[in-house]
Amino acid sequence: MDSLLKDLERHAVSCKSGFVPESPSRALPNHYRPWEELAASLPVLLQSGDALIGRVASLPVLSTDLLVGDAEWQRAYVLLAFVIHGYVHGSRKKIVPLSLSEPFLQVCRHLGVEPVLSYAGLCIYNWTEGGDEGILDGLQAQATFTGTLDEAAFYLTPVLVERKGGHLPAQMLQALLDAENRDWQAVAAALEGCSSALKAMTDVLDGLKLLRPDTFWHQIRPYIAGLQISFERRDTAPLVVNLAGGSAAQSSLFQFLDHILGVKHANPLLEEMRGYMPRGHRDFLDQVEALPSLTQLATVGNADAQIWLKLDKCRAMVRKWRDRHIAIVTRYIVLPAQAAARKEGGKGPAVVGTAGSSPVAFLKEIRNDTVPTSTDS
Repeated sequence: MDSLLKDLERHAVSCKSGFVPESPSRALPNHYRPWEELAASLPVLLQSGDALIGRVASLPVLSTDLLVGDAEWQRAYVLLAFVIHGYVHGSRKKIVPLSLSEPFLQVCRHLGVEPVLSYAGLCIYNWTEGGDEGILDGLQAQATFTGTLDEAAFYLTPVLVERKGGHLPAQMLQALLDAENRDWQAVAAALEGCSSALKAMTDVLDGLKLLRPDTFWHQIRPYIAGLQISFERRDTAPLVVNLAGGSAAQSSLFQFLDHILGVKHANPLLEEMRGYMPRGHRDFLDQVEALPSLTQLATVGNADAQIWLKLDKCRAMVRKWRDRHIAIVTRYIVLPAQAAARKEGGKGPAVVGTAGSSPVAFLKEIRNDTVPTSTDS
């Protein structure tokens, strides 16, 4: 525990902001201006698929050799992923040309992510300072498909959630160490801090009031779906992929908290979604899950009733967050899908989330796993 706590930076985990970068890049070096300009133009180019196709056709194949530091690699991933999703979903193309595929695959290999616009690209890497101080805490999205405040709110609200809980990885790893040393007073304080952070994380979800359901369903969601395409590659066969889109199930923070609080899930989708996380975060979670949970340490250490009550309070706050998440998915996915089906005069296909699952059923199962510690065997 102690060595992992001291080695957070190696896993791209911050003591302050958790799995979200502390200071993302605002712009890439001038060599990559074509990527910057193309991503910035997406909201206009997507109004005409032919315009985007023409811009991509004239795009040079740029080497990634001039990218320096994590922030630049992360920004390159965001810009290229947005352009590729706009190109594929906006123009109905099934083959990504070399000008996009070669640098994108190199960036994905460097970061250890799947070649798709995942939660990391949509949210945790897709922000910077400099927005309106009165809106979304002064953050702005690095890339969007529509240029709307609605879309920015969809990406930035999860960033604010993760930043409100950014101190929890370091704090709760320290709590594990304190529990191992039977310092229950320190553990109690950490659990109080955790429940307070979870409440703040839930309150932040109010930022989604800026997102209109119709705008999300019709203008944003089509672009963030997964990819079933081929990437051109130099001197070798194309890379064929069939990948899920970005999903909150790819959040490292909530999978971390589940283990620390002793919450167990049987649904294999969460393990599948871990494959979409950045390599450092994925490796971090693997190491965390080799450690005992606070629930296990409290059992072995004969913790008093105060610890069990505080563990239950943290679990209750996670459950409350998941209740809010279910309400959000219902508002932005289930109800618009039902309305679209009625408009077409039929029942329509089953509603699926961007991760490919039935979203409400999956989220309710995950929420129901978050039971009080006193009912655990």
